[in-house]
Amino acid sequence: MLNAADGKLYGLCPKGGANNAGVIYKIDPVTDAYTDVFDFSTTDGIEPYGSLTQASDGNLYGCTFAGGKDCKGVLFSYNPFTKTYKKLIDFQTSTGANPYDGKLFQATDGKLYGTTDNGGSFSSGVIFSYNIATDAYADVFDFSSLSSDIYLSKCGVIEATDGLLYGTLQQYSPENSRYGSLYSFNRNTNTYTDLHDFTGTDEQFPQRALKQGASGKLYGTAFQGGVHSNGVAYSCDITSFTFTKLIDFDGGIAGGAPVCEINESGATATCIADLRSGSSVKIYPNPAVDFITIVASDKEEALLFTDLLGKDLGALKINANSKTNFNVSSFPNIFFVKSSDGVQRMMKSN
Repeated sequence: MLNAADGKLYGLCPKGGANNAGVIYKIDPVTDAYTDVFDFSTTDGIEPYGSLTQASDGNLYGCTFAGGKDCKGVLFSYNPFTKTYKKLIDFQTSTGANPYDGKLFQATDGKLYGTTDNGGSFSSGVIFSYNIATDAYADVFDFSSLSSDIYLSKCGVIEATDGLLYGTLQQYSPENSRYGSLYSFNRNTNTYTDLHDFTGTDEQFPQRALKQGASGKLYGTAFQGGVHSNGVAYSCDITSFTFTKLIDFDGGIAGGAPVCEINESGATATCIADLRSGSSVKIYPNPAVDFITIVASDKEEALLFTDLLGKDLGALKINANSKTNFNVSSFPNIFFVKSSDGVQRMMKSN
């Protein structure tokens, strides 16, 4: 979620809402009040899988994966003060289509930069820019691939302190054992550089954008690979181009299959790894009202409940093969449940 200038948290859901096409929502961190502020539709764009960015003009910007004029997705703005949604760009096959991780980054030139999964000269996606002052969209780089490569998704770009854009992408190259890349792009020279190839044994399939820490290094996560095949966290030193694996997620108490960015808090870079698909602990409904139902696996579990800031809300021991109703009426509208399978985000509806 985005912590906006008005003190509220804003986010996107790719499904649900009045048209089952996704919503923009906000949460008041003081009162825990949840509000659906905009419902997407086929015309306005559907399936916003990324996150929002607040630009220097105060508006929130984002993308949808589909919908719009050609059903290739849209780039939009939302004014949190006037509560106004505006579709800005309809993505097209020729200049970039279907941004999956639709997070935008405002660079020092004032433009927003992002990536698409499809479209462009080679039908493999593009890096694009959008000038918020002139409403001008530009396809600035077209991804290409070897005939054996299958591109899966692009994970957005950021501008680092050296002025270059950096990003990651997923790809599958059975001939070269490549499962993604970390790259840089120089806008002045139009130069694309592959800095690191994700391999099957070390890391596979990055799914979210990079972050630059106070050290100057880039930080990110990969969904699979590593010692336990449950994903990794890594850093990349852009001065020496040294790639370092930091964490091997184990799929157990340490979490697994991270689909998240790494955020720096003080001197520590942190992220939350979601429960793996097929988790042995089942928790429903989500969103909940006053109670959640927890269905245990064939082993005893100790569950820990925390809020957005990591504050303990309570703990619960569940027996093997049990079914437990648990009262969460006093919990905030967003909370987390930690088990041996990882961490699951839960929401409450009033």
